[in-house]
Amino acid sequence: MFGTLGIPFTKGQELLDMMEMSIDGTYKNKYSGKETKLTSDAQDKMSTQTALYFLYLLGLAPSEVGSVVNYNVKALKKLKESSGSGIPIKKTTKPKKKTKKRKSSGGPLLGNDKKSGGSLF
Repeated sequence: MFGTLGIPFTKGQELLDMMEMSIDGTYKNKYSGKETKLTSDAQDKMSTQTALYFLYLLGLAPSEVGSVVNYNVKALKKLKESSGSGIPIKKTTKPKKKTKKRKSSGGPLLGNDKKSGGSLF
């Protein structure tokens, strides 16, 4: 929003979101606005990621730490509590139709003469 000057504000907002996820175990999807609860294991791992990201923002950790933490946060968000019965449902697919093979006509230049293989000579 503010270009280069807005980078520290967005990084700070990401840190606050991580802290919120590690404390109460919920996060709000920024596209749908839907609030989702993390598993307890993901919540414990999020607290470690928050500490590492804080050290990265202070400049006490290398830049790779920021990238790894971002990847881990994406993976931890996928570990949400299941609201279903836990029984996987298999989707059935329709079988593919068999296609018929076309017989070659011998080529467009010589017509339908079976003796010629489609060549001119």
